[in-house]
Amino acid sequence: MKVAGLYNIIDLLIIPSMDGVDDFIAAMDYLESIKGDIEPNKIMFSFNRFNDSEYQNLEEQFDSFFDNVKVIKKEYGIDLTDKNNYYVLQDSREIKKAIKAGKTFKSFALKNENAQDFQRDYIIPMITKISKKWKKRKKMKIVVINPKGGSSKSTVAFQIISAYMLNKGLDFTHFELDDMNFDSETFKESSINTKQITIDNGDGLNETVRNLFLDNENFVLDVGGNKTTTMFLMALKKTRMYRKTDLYIIPSSGGSQDILNMKKTYDLIKEFDENAKVLFALSRVRNVKRIKFQYSDFFKKFKNVDYIVLKDSDVVDLSRKMQKSIFEIVQDEDLKKEFENLFDEALDNNDQENISLYSIMLEIIDDAHIFNEKYIINAFEKIDEVNKNFP
Repeated sequence: MKVAGLYNIIDLLIIPSMDGVDDFIAAMDYLESIKGDIEPNKIMFSFNRFNDSEYQNLEEQFDSFFDNVKVIKKEYGIDLTDKNNYYVLQDSREIKKAIKAGKTFKSFALKNENAQDFQRDYIIPMITKISKKWKKRKKMKIVVINPKGGSSKSTVAFQIISAYMLNKGLDFTHFELDDMNFDSETFKESSINTKQITIDNGDGLNETVRNLFLDNENFVLDVGGNKTTTMFLMALKKTRMYRKTDLYIIPSSGGSQDILNMKKTYDLIKEFDENAKVLFALSRVRNVKRIKFQYSDFFKKFKNVDYIVLKDSDVVDLSRKMQKSIFEIVQDEDLKKEFENLFDEALDNNDQENISLYSIMLEIIDDAHIFNEKYIINAFEKIDEVNKNFP
């Protein structure tokens, strides 16, 4: 790679290591061999087989590395005091079990509680760190649109698309182009930055759209229904800002009118942007195995298109109650501990009403973890696949 000059096209270089002195020496030798060939901010360490039963912390087990943080920073520009420059994988039998079963760890974890714990505590944080480290400087603009009200635009925009950008570590804003509704204002505990854009009678909308695309590097735009959709698409066409749109998401909640509007919206976009990248979102799915029955009109009208699935679930309502996205709830370990403590307190007081309430809440929080893996993370992967220009 060095001879061929390939290091300069690498987006991210991960150096795996265990805790032995030999591993440390090998890692330092490798860094020395590529010094000057790849930027330090493109390098991260993977500290593997962490044993928390024998060591108090990572620094103790991997002391060869952490005793030399100053040297590593001075010689190679990698700061191990910044946790974003490495991730940790615990020693786990579940990885070997997954390999033996011939399955990916993701599919293996669906039916294995220990694997689910490992995935939550190590795999997902690893993916999050890699995503943040790997991100490009490319601007990312995603439009969520369907003229029919109640088509799950706001749910898809916030729970999937904004969560996707959050997971990427992007600095972005979630905009709602709507005079009447500001749905995302509900999520006051979320770290997602939200803002409403009003259009009144449409005067000056061209300028509003142009400024939106030119003044913001990354955003999710949740376009209001009915006439707002029509006016926005006209403004997008007239200003040529469709050429700065990376991806269109067209959601539906399954009704026949929703599907008709999906087709109409898709055709309108393709009229002025034949190269548009479009992803359909099929939400409120009752039974994934029967999706072609529930969404039979969709599959009749659209052939060989990309789509994501969002199952009907109480976790969406939980998200509103907690005032943060499902993705954020899953990352919030303190939230579950808080309800576990409240449940214990209710048990101690024999408070039947709260025992029932907190039991249900904990059950739904557990469901949120499954929902996140089966639908939200899968949606992230599909977005990456469709929008191949973005890592």
